[in-house]
Amino acid sequence: MEFKVEEKEKFKLIYLSGRCDLTDFEKFNSVLQESISGDYKEVLIDCTDFEYINSSGLKAIIMNAKEFKQKGGNFSFVNLGTNVEKVFSITGYTDLFKIFKTTEEALKYHEK
Repeated sequence: MEFKVEEKEKFKLIYLSGRCDLTDFEKFNSVLQESISGDYKEVLIDCTDFEYINSSGLKAIIMNAKEFKQKGGNFSFVNLGTNVEKVFSITGYTDLFKIFKTTEEALKYHEK
């Protein structure tokens, strides 16, 4: 799994690529922890090149989302691929998080 983090004026943007499984848990959890540690209230996660996530990746998301929510923050996701979207749908994550179909839609929402 690879990632890149950009700090925008009103939110953080994380680009994920590759696959997230048990071997990536610590790395992914660390990226999410760093993203919620600042003053931002929104973190947008771009999944354009993100191919796969398993239960360990989902655990990292939900653990950090819970902590972030207590600070008044929210995660949102954009460009979920077919496999990731299927996992999000089955696990109910599509009901827990704001999901955007396009980058333009997500940026417009977060930059308002």
